[in-house]
Amino acid sequence: MPSLKGGISSAEKNIECLEECINMWYKNGALTTRPGFNCKDKNYVFFGEYYDKIHSGPRNEGVKIVLNGCEYDVASAVISDEYSFYKICTFFIDSDGNVVNSGNINYNRINDETFYAPTRYFFVSAKPTYSSGLYLFVTSENIGYEAGVDYQIYEYSYDEMQWQRLYNRDFYVPTVYINGRGTSYLQAQLNGMEYDAEPMVLQPQNLLTGEFKCYFTSDGYSSAFKLPLGELDNEVIKCRIYTKADAFFEWVIHTDETEATTAFAGYDVTLKCDRAAGVLEFFLQGEAFPILAMSLFPSNNICIKAQKTIPDGLERVVGGSFARAFNSRIYIGGNKKYLNEIYYSRMENPLYFPSDGGINIGENSTAVTAVAQKSGELYFFKTDEIYKLSVTHGKSYKVKDFTFNEGEKLFYSDTVRSTLICSSIGALSGESIKICNGALVWQGNDGNVYKMTDSNKNIINLSLPSESFISKYPKADFALFYEGYYMLFFGKDVYLLDLSSDKSSANEGNAWFYWELPEKVRVNCGVSSNGKMYLFCTESGERIIFAAELDGSCDEQLYFENNTVNSEQLDILSGFTSLYYDFASPQIKKSFDALFLTAKGNGEITVDVGCEQFLCYFNEQESKLKKDNFETLRINPNIKGENGIKFKVFSNKKFSVLSFVFKYRELGEVH
Repeated sequence: MPSLKGGISSAEKNIECLEECINMWYKNGALTTRPGFNCKDKNYVFFGEYYDKIHSGPRNEGVKIVLNGCEYDVASAVISDEYSFYKICTFFIDSDGNVVNSGNINYNRINDETFYAPTRYFFVSAKPTYSSGLYLFVTSENIGYEAGVDYQIYEYSYDEMQWQRLYNRDFYVPTVYINGRGTSYLQAQLNGMEYDAEPMVLQPQNLLTGEFKCYFTSDGYSSAFKLPLGELDNEVIKCRIYTKADAFFEWVIHTDETEATTAFAGYDVTLKCDRAAGVLEFFLQGEAFPILAMSLFPSNNICIKAQKTIPDGLERVVGGSFARAFNSRIYIGGNKKYLNEIYYSRMENPLYFPSDGGINIGENSTAVTAVAQKSGELYFFKTDEIYKLSVTHGKSYKVKDFTFNEGEKLFYSDTVRSTLICSSIGALSGESIKICNGALVWQGNDGNVYKMTDSNKNIINLSLPSESFISKYPKADFALFYEGYYMLFFGKDVYLLDLSSDKSSANEGNAWFYWELPEKVRVNCGVSSNGKMYLFCTESGERIIFAAELDGSCDEQLYFENNTVNSEQLDILSGFTSLYYDFASPQIKKSFDALFLTAKGNGEITVDVGCEQFLCYFNEQESKLKKDNFETLRINPNIKGENGIKFKVFSNKKFSVLSFVFKYRELGEVH
């Protein structure tokens, strides 16, 4: 038996397969005990001494940030005493598994009626607005006596090393209208007005803010200007008339007011607004006052900023549950109310989500559950469908004679669509989706593991129906790709699929292995980088989050007791049971004289050899192995008159098995 790489399941039971295997994997040509949890330098985060505990997490957000030339993974956890406060705690994790606390966002009880708690949040890294370009979108709900929902967006600040909330004033204000004309434009045209550019609805409104800008051209005849939108919010309206690029007159009509007066061209000119009709008109001493044409700015010299909130605009964007930055845009989905809708930002600004920037992914009765990127393509998953994103780039253009210190000069008009590529396979969440050897691998809604190749059309089932150890779980907590293995974490249970041999399907013999994690810790998430893997755990008291590098000879776990953080080291019980081998002649009785085991280890191993049903053990031998070098041990089972043989090897110390050799004699056929 030159190899034990078959794992606990494959297409056909052959001599490389195992009946049982725990806490081992096939590594460097040998079946080897898994690496242990090594809590280097006691790398942990402790949360208080009283009632505050880990409410949820930690979780790897699947987002990276570069600070001072060092790349970090972003992780988070929610801490609460469930009575007076909740807080989102964020962490940066470097390539050595070190955890850096990057700030908290606090939610405190105000009174019995008002107590907001974060219920959904997600991160995305995109073009900076003010600082780092790392954004956090949060939905918080009032768990007090009064109902209410709030939506917040934060950006991480390099300088202050904390999260800064972004408000309405920070979001991109689109220019929805240019080349606007006054109500007396036709009269001005009859009297020789030269400017005749057509009005244009330019940019859609921003879902994040109701504010918008419109540009009109003064013609010397028009005193009233109608906005393309009516039923305006009862918010501030600003109007500027430019005389130079950096010189203007401004009227500000405040909330609950309908007019404002400003000195203009030597007169006290009043601007009145009709918010319902969306009309603004200039007056001088109660009479309509036409705005003169400007010689330096023959067009778009009047800028009006107003506000009209889009119903559920913030909810549609911030109320999602996942995001992905892709080709200079942010794509957001997973909204519990708008199930199949994806919203995307404009390329010019990550905080501009146009009102027409939404696409439907399939039927609205089923939700979009995940997003994934592979080979320059973006895919959206539903529970039983997969869609591919496509973008058709429209023309870009500059606005002629556009006032250059207002708004954007360059605009894009692109079309975003989704195409169904699979109607039977989906994913329950994005936690299991990983790029493995250049292919997209994930756990499907049926519990099986699938792979999408570079053809983008060929989706392969890597699981066999007999592998019920996978399908019995509703869904994985998360997945990692490490050392050629696709690893699915289900609480204390971890199943590893060996993808190092690049088998194209389950029928070609993909091998599975099983790990059992320590009892006193809960593994919440992990990262794999620079050839290392780190798991982030919480201890049973829910007071400590700690990072464990997977490279130890035993398991180290931290726990909180007597107001102290303590550590404990646990042996790893590992081993395997072979199949029953009859050596292709089951009807022939045999005498098994010797078993040669080539192995190495840190201590003693136990080898049990028996017959098919293991009704009894014919031989039990403890053998001490060398730590660094393989050696061959001879075991004499002295089993006679049996058709076949099986064996079991186990130890609570780390060991590796390179191969087995049987020596047997045929005794003849027994009738």
